[in-house]
Amino acid sequence: MDIFFNNPRGKLFLVVMFGLSMIIAGVISYSMSRLHQKSIESNLLKAQMYSKTFQDHFTQNIKSIDILLENIAISATQEQDEIQSIFEKLLINSPYLRSISLLDEHGVIIKSSNSDNINRVVNLDGFFPKPFASNSILRFSDIYFGRDFHSMVVAREEEFSNYNGLSFFAISKNFQIDNSSFSLLVALNPNFYINYYSNFLDIDSSCVILHRYDGRVATSTCSFIPGEVYMDGLVAKKAKERISDAFVDMEDKFLSYHASEIFPFSIVVSLDYEKNMKNWRAERDLVLSLSIFLVVLIFVLGGYLFFKLESRKREREEERIEAFLMMKKRVEEAVKVTREQDIVIFEQKREQSLSNLLINIAHQWRQPLNNIGMLIQVIEDDLSENSVDIESVKKRVQIAMDELTSLSSTISFFTELRLRNASASYVDLKDTLESIIVILEHELKSLNIETVLRIEDNCKIFAFKNEIVEIFIQLIENVIEIVKKRKLEECHIEISCKKDENEYKIEIEDSAGGIDEEIIKNIFDPYSTLSFKSRDKGLGMYQIKRVIKDRYDGDIFVRNSQRGAVIDMVLKNYNSSFKSPAS
Repeated sequence: MDIFFNNPRGKLFLVVMFGLSMIIAGVISYSMSRLHQKSIESNLLKAQMYSKTFQDHFTQNIKSIDILLENIAISATQEQDEIQSIFEKLLINSPYLRSISLLDEHGVIIKSSNSDNINRVVNLDGFFPKPFASNSILRFSDIYFGRDFHSMVVAREEEFSNYNGLSFFAISKNFQIDNSSFSLLVALNPNFYINYYSNFLDIDSSCVILHRYDGRVATSTCSFIPGEVYMDGLVAKKAKERISDAFVDMEDKFLSYHASEIFPFSIVVSLDYEKNMKNWRAERDLVLSLSIFLVVLIFVLGGYLFFKLESRKREREEERIEAFLMMKKRVEEAVKVTREQDIVIFEQKREQSLSNLLINIAHQWRQPLNNIGMLIQVIEDDLSENSVDIESVKKRVQIAMDELTSLSSTISFFTELRLRNASASYVDLKDTLESIIVILEHELKSLNIETVLRIEDNCKIFAFKNEIVEIFIQLIENVIEIVKKRKLEECHIEISCKKDENEYKIEIEDSAGGIDEEIIKNIFDPYSTLSFKSRDKGLGMYQIKRVIKDRYDGDIFVRNSQRGAVIDMVLKNYNSSFKSPAS
């Protein structure tokens, strides 16, 4: 333990580990708090979704009953003898109804889908709401024990002992048609709603309560008896204000209260807090166990690693020094090898450039050869048809000769580039650049690259033509590469040259977007990684600068303009005292 308490780094290690443990504990505590809150919000949202769904379902049923009673009322006046049959047919498609009955103006059931209900008297005065402007509104009864009107008992607290598991409540609507007054009455089946709610919820961990605005339970999936007054404190307040909401009550239950906007009923969905938070507790326990294990593991591994690191400190220092010396030696050897390969790479790039030239020449030759072939074929056709026109033949032969002369010029230009031992001569930059553009024409056109030459007539430099051509081809191919890489739709290259005393000032500007400033700083370095990133031509730029400085006593610079990259070159006549490895 001395290594921890008697060592400054050991004390620092303990402080860091303690701080790290506190941070981990804080993060875990915050995460648990957020996870707990999210779980509560999720369960409240679930309860709210259920209460809204059940309330919408119940409201739609009541609306359907209203429409049903309207249709029955019309049939009752026209087909009163068949009303019993109509009741029975409608009841088949309405599982939420127990019976449909027709009452006379005294409240006596005269027709019913349940024959046991006939002649039963139903007091409609106790139905609510009380009619105020028209009798033709839906009105709702008290909660009744029993299966139907023939066995009903008003569900009051003193009658709870008579509850045998069957209950219902009624909906009535009065009608005045053709001077006749009657009422239609339906008995709602609470068991239908209990079964409907049970399909969505786990009854062991949840409860759904359908109650009237006065708090009396109409039906429930839990232990509430129909007719019992249910009013949770918050629910009572929200029922009074008719506010739909979800919250956690004083008994730690997820409650969602949803009031009907049309009818005097509300739905309360209650989810058991403990059972519905079971998943969160399982995740909490798992995270806490893993966190404790992680903290202990960090302390053990950290202490072990610290001990090992300290005990091997001197060995590592020696290994570091040895590795540094070895690395230094390898770097020196690599630099030596790279320098030796410099010339080889330059030659390979020259061969690659000439291969690209040959490909472009092949494209350049196709059209002239095509034209010559067509002229010969036309002459042959004229000969076969004995319709030879001497003047026409001469004209076609001259065109063919012009095409052949052009091809011969291309070959001559290309042959000059291949002559390594050729002597220096005056090179017309304008003619040379035009020849280069012709050779690269196919690739330039395919990439929509436009070249503009602004060369003064006196720009004729004493130089090796193949070197001048390779320099400009290299620079133009740099632009071609960047256009391909950046997938530009078009590009513009402008090359200008003017003679100032014994110097030739050349400027090449493109519109390809320029070069990163960090790359420009190292673009002429022979072994810099950044050089190769510039335009995949880092070594080429290094060799170009070598030739320009040593062979032609000039210099080359790269900068960015608003449109793209600008290359400034200064060339003087060939310096015979220098002989490059590439010559």
